[in-house]
Amino acid sequence: FNSSYDALQYLSILAKKKDWNLIYKPHPLCISEEKEIPDNVILVKNCDINELIDISDVTVTILSQVGYVSTIRKKATVMLGYIQLKGKGCCYEAFEKENIDNVIEKAIVEGFTKEQEKQFLKHIAQMTKYYLYDNGGQQELHFGRSLENLGEYEDEVYYMGI
Repeated sequence: FNSSYDALQYLSILAKKKDWNLIYKPHPLCISEEKEIPDNVILVKNCDINELIDISDVTVTILSQVGYVSTIRKKATVMLGYIQLKGKGCCYEAFEKENIDNVIEKAIVEGFTKEQEKQFLKHIAQMTKYYLYDNGGQQELHFGRSLENLGEYEDEVYYMGI
């Protein structure tokens, strides 16, 4: 797609065919642009993105950091374009038009999975260089998760011994 508006046109056709409700929130820098919105699309210009994500079953995004917001809020996220979440296993990916409807259907059925949550935490750890620091308890300041609280993510934490 050349723009989110192009994606909206395509998604509105899918929504009509599949009987989905489609809510479209333009990027804040594009709100003043007057473009024709398909009849079956609910246009929301000014709202809290967090509230909008919370009432949605799936978030579809192209090149927006909304993918992070949606994933943080544990909502199924379908990416139509590449951002830092590409290939990380925490979102559904549909980078070719012919796959979009099947990927959205899968996201609706499966939602935000435990495996996606695990992969998202791993991605965040990688992005923030989140290390478990342990020098044998010889310093007052420690950061990272304690060994007792690692739980199922223990193998995902990177150790840095000093």
